[in-house]
Amino acid sequence: MPKNKFEDVVFTIIMALIMVYGMVVYNVALNTGGVTGLTFLLALQELPIMVPIAFILEFFIVGKIARFSADRP
Repeated sequence: MPKNKFEDVVFTIIMALIMVYGMVVYNVALNTGGVTGLTFLLALQELPIMVPIAFILEFFIVGKIARFSADRP
């Protein structure tokens, strides 16, 4: 887990990118009827929109809630 703010930002960016890409690939595959090479290319078009939203939500809202709930006994 990240030990300082810089590591936290880098970790959040990497996790948001991987998670969003995986979910978008899944949704595109559902909409197109299967997984093909085109599915992965179509999913790349969604990343510039979805990754910043996921980063902001995770870094400023969800991360704080997760840390608070993890610290509780």
